[in-house]
Amino acid sequence: MFEKVLFPTDLSEYALKVLDYLDQIPGVREVVQFHVIDLAPSYPPA
Repeated sequence: MFEKVLFPTDLSEYALKVLDYLDQIPGVREVVQFHVIDLAPSYPPA
């Protein structure tokens, strides 16, 4: 069905468990994993 899967992750324990099972999806040949980090402070500057 899908040859390429985009796997967004927060690198949590649960996300890594899901990664273990992605190879069991029929037809998947490639998994692209990405993690986005927000470097902006979550509080207003003083």
